[in-house]
Amino acid sequence: MINKKTFNIICILLLIILNIIVKSIYIDYSCIDVDEPTTILRATASLPDLISMLKFETNQPLFFIIMHFWIKWFGIGAASLRFLPMLFNSLTVVFVYLIGKKYYNVLVALGASLLFTFSNLNISHAHDARVYGLLVFFGTASMYFYFCLIDAKSKRKYAIALTITNILIAYSHLSGFFLLFLQALYTLIIPSVRKTIFKEHLFSSLVLFITYLPYIIFMLSTAITTANYMSKAVDSPDNSQLYTFFWEFSNGRENFLIFLSILLAGTIAALITWKKITLYDKMILGWAIIPYFLMFAVSIKIRFNVLRFMIFITPGFYLAIMIAANYLSRFNLKMIGLLITIICIFYMVKNTDIKFSPYNLKASEAVAAVRKHKSDSTRVYIVPQWTEHVFAYHYNSELFKDYKNLEKNLNKDHIYSILTLKDMDKLSFDKVSDVLIIDGWNGLAIVDPKKKIYNTLLNKFGTIDTVAKVRGYTVFHFGTNKLGK
Repeated sequence: MINKKTFNIICILLLIILNIIVKSIYIDYSCIDVDEPTTILRATASLPDLISMLKFETNQPLFFIIMHFWIKWFGIGAASLRFLPMLFNSLTVVFVYLIGKKYYNVLVALGASLLFTFSNLNISHAHDARVYGLLVFFGTASMYFYFCLIDAKSKRKYAIALTITNILIAYSHLSGFFLLFLQALYTLIIPSVRKTIFKEHLFSSLVLFITYLPYIIFMLSTAITTANYMSKAVDSPDNSQLYTFFWEFSNGRENFLIFLSILLAGTIAALITWKKITLYDKMILGWAIIPYFLMFAVSIKIRFNVLRFMIFITPGFYLAIMIAANYLSRFNLKMIGLLITIICIFYMVKNTDIKFSPYNLKASEAVAAVRKHKSDSTRVYIVPQWTEHVFAYHYNSELFKDYKNLEKNLNKDHIYSILTLKDMDKLSFDKVSDVLIIDGWNGLAIVDPKKKIYNTLLNKFGTIDTVAKVRGYTVFHFGTNKLGK
């Protein structure tokens, strides 16, 4: 017979291995796209240039700095770039398990861990060379250290661990502050928590403020610009998202209805056995709910209701479901909890897509079509301008890494990013035999709804062909010049 400690270590190791397998098999299934190339380009820059670029970046600096050194060692291939976010996301399961086991039992720990493992939202952002793998890891670790701080007799090591983790959250992503707010809220409004850890949490918060203050000062000059950018880059809040985002947490609408039923039934069971409700029941349920609705409230003024920003909530959501199942097993019907846990895991796995990607676009195929059909006298337009980094990444990796001269080197190769007809009119068509437009994310229809760019080129060159139409991209050819083979 193995002892409990060995059993838990084995469970944790198996869960880590399972997460890495599930989240790495198709890690490079979708090509690098959307915001990934800009993130990579910033991380490729020298550290002084990177710091300078961060003044115009809405995200926090930690991931860029980590990726800066990662790229030096492992390059900018899709698999290597995404391996680090995948690893952080996979290691999150350690803290999901530890919370479930420490404050409940093995069934809650394993159930929540497996729901997290097969979460499409977490799989997709394990396949994303951006910060969200770090965000969910640090967020879950922070909640674990916060809970441990409350019930530990010797609080020093947990106070230090919580402080360090919360500093890392602050420097990872702005949405992490909603989690830090949640912990401050618990400390202030729950009498037993306030009595137990008020001094430690106050000290931790002061250290966090002091260490984050330099970055606040650094970003103060661009705060209005950042807020304006967010208001344009992110869609307005939609009331339907109040429940559809939970569908995404659950791998689909049907799964969410099952999970919601369990949560409601568990709540009723908890109310019947009111004296058995624990402090951690309340705090974990709050983790799953309070930041979620608070982010929607903030979105009324600043658009912040982006699904990926909420990824740090998912471990709390899965733990809350398993805690509800645990309540249902308290009526001398212990098999009910096991059965419900198996049902939840079954439906989560059933609706899991291990190829899931936040983008699933085909930029590499569109750029390959441009290379195929481009001649020395062909001009290429990238529309809209903000897809330039995506194009450059797939067009020429060496050109992409020369970030200071990126636009200049593209122009040397007769490739220009444009946003309006005026941008195109600045260029002479002397010695231009034909034109290729790579239209990304349907941007041409957005920036040129009256088709001025399209019609100007059609009038000038007389003929048009669609040489590639793939997911997210269309490549148009204007001119009678024989297409490259």
